[in-house]
Amino acid sequence: MSGVGPLQVDPEARAHLRPMMQVDIEAVAALHAADMGQSLWAELGGGFLRALYGLLVDDPGFIGFVTERQGHIGGFIAGSTDADAMMARVFRRGAPLLGARALPALLRRPGLLRRLAETPRYARLSALPGPRVPAESLFCTVEPALRGQRVAGLLNEALFEELLARGHSFVKITTETSNTAARRQLGSWGFEERGAFAFYGKDMLICTLSLRDHPRLKPRSRHPMLDRAAPR
Repeated sequence: MSGVGPLQVDPEARAHLRPMMQVDIEAVAALHAADMGQSLWAELGGGFLRALYGLLVDDPGFIGFVTERQGHIGGFIAGSTDADAMMARVFRRGAPLLGARALPALLRRPGLLRRLAETPRYARLSALPGPRVPAESLFCTVEPALRGQRVAGLLNEALFEELLARGHSFVKITTETSNTAARRQLGSWGFEERGAFAFYGKDMLICTLSLRDHPRLKPRSRHPMLDRAAPR
């Protein structure tokens, strides 16, 4: 992959990465709200975010990593081996809890219901022609104090190498067309822009990365696999 070299970071920074756990949910939800406050999930409130991430962490299709220094969570990444199936399970299993947590925001802002009703269309709208790419990176953020230190790059590396170790050849990411910083970062990894769609009233891009033979990646598992079959 031309133009993509090794990820140059402080070796000590890798020691701060670990799998996301239930104990991290409060910090992860706060980071999500701070960096993605205009996303639908954040607008549904902190209680909704905490409930959502709590359900995700317990799903066998979830892969999440955090960076922790002296007990402080400074960034995280959330992805999945099959994002569409995972989100369907989570919303089916957690519907009563998620509904209760979202209700106060929906009562204050009924317009959010229209956007929430659009959510099930994401899987169809973001699908690509040809072979399906089930693995997806969903959310990634790093607090301002850690930006510029390639911590986001390390989080991405951990997720991509985990997916590669589990046999996935490609990973998908969607981002807003207007998000030039995200597109620049994706380009630095070698992501290919594969298509576009409209979602939540925004123009979105579908990007995929070939994980096999990528110069930055090797199959490496750092994330425990739950020893149970995915619930149906």
